[in-house]
Amino acid sequence: RVKNGVGIFIKEPLAQEVLDIKRINLRLTGIKLRLEKQTMTIFSAYASQTGESEEMKSD
Repeated sequence: RVKNGVGIFIKEPLAQEVLDIKRINLRLTGIKLRLEKQTMTIFSAYASQTGESEEMKSD
């Protein structure tokens, strides 16, 4: 059973430009894209709020 993880969605035209995907740990993933003459790295993070109060979740 999976408890946590990171997902990344990319539109089809950009999928052709993916240079690398790195899973840094269970909650952090990076993706490197080629955009025209530049390279862009985007990080996606998962931050669980399970068990937190509603006040903490809204902050």
